[in-house]
This record gives sequence, C-alpha cells and structure tokens, in this order.
Amino acid sequence: MGIPVSKTQPYSGAFYDAIRRGCQRSAAAVVPLVLGQVGPIESVVDVGCGEGWWGRAFADHHAAWNVTALGIDGDYVDNPAIPMERIDLSQPFSLGREFSLAVCLEVAEHLDESRAESFVADLVALAPTVVFSAAMPRQGGTHHVNCQPPAYWAALFREHDYGWEDTIRPRIWQHPDVESWYKSNLLIFRHGEGRLIEDPNHVIHPLLWLTPR
Repeated sequence: MGIPVSKTQPYSGAFYDAIRRGCQRSAAAVVPLVLGQVGPIESVVDVGCGEGWWGRAFADHHAAWNVTALGIDGDYVDNPAIPMERIDLSQPFSLGREFSLAVCLEVAEHLDESRAESFVADLVALAPTVVFSAAMPRQGGTHHVNCQPPAYWAALFREHDYGWEDTIRPRIWQHPDVESWYKSNLLIFRHGEGRLIEDPNHVIHPLLWLTPR
C-alpha cells in the first residue's frame, strides 16, 4: 500500500511493519490472477510502492519473462524490494518511458482531490494497462484524504479512453490471504478496452465494513 510523499508524513517504520505481511500475502495471491488475464509483460512500475512488494511479486512470478520492476514513491523507505525512484506523488511527474504494466494500489486516496485528475493522467502515461485500487468512503486508514467510490476513478480513466475490467475482485473475494481493501477496490484499466460506459460496482467486503473505525 503506497503513501503520499512528504518529509513530515505520518508513516513510520511501525506503519510498514503493520502492513508488510498483508501486502506480501495479497500480492502472492493476486499477481498470478492479473498476469493470467493480461498475459506476458516485460516491465512493471509500482506507483506509490512503499516497500515495493507488489512490484517485486510481478517481477518474480515468471522468471523466464525477465520482467524489470521499478518503484516510485517518496524518500522514506531505506531498503525497498525493487529499484526505486524518489518522486513526490503529490505533484505531476513523468518518467519519460512506458512500461507494460502500471500498478497503483491504495495510493490515490492519500493525495488531495485536486491532484486526482492529473494523477490518473500520470498513470495512463506510464502503461496501457493499470492495476488500480483506491480507498472508498468510510474505509478508514492513515491520511486518507480523498476516499471515493470506484465510479469516481473510472470516470477519470475514461477521459483517457481507459475502460475498466472487474475480473479479479470476484476471484479473490473469499481468499483468506488477500486484504479486504483489495477485495473491495481492485480493478484493471486498459487503454481502448474494457467497459467505457457503465460504472463498476461499489462493493464493500464484510471484513472491511465491520472493522471498527
């Protein structure tokens, strides 16, 4: 789960200690499903990577593919699991290259709403396929400042001709190793493909809904 960039941000080593195992277990379960849908990739960029466990899982899943992985996040992780560029996600950015796949999971809600439109523009500039999730209203969490339903993000991706696909959530809904926020929020956006008219369902996993706030 990624976090916004700031030298005074409220994320400590304890924060990463708390989420590390859930990230690793979730990635191990979800990555094979995503790659089974999108097919072979050559490169992946993990936007808001935190310690980089999702990018690492994509890079390691099929050794014969020789997938290169790059993480993007702020300057507060000492030993990320993948090569990393320190970038302030609260500001528009460009890497000047395209990847096979972009991953941005539970990151966008940490950025001000005024950044949402340009942030999606930055994501679609990175890859033709974006694996995306962001916290919904009432989800709770550390420094969640722009929690929105999936339709909100689908509308922003639609502006760039990226349609949504909701094939992963049903397959992980009862998976014991996947965190409830991924079960509730994870979608795939693809350029020129997927659903460009309807909105994705706003579903809330019971474990997420029942967690005390």
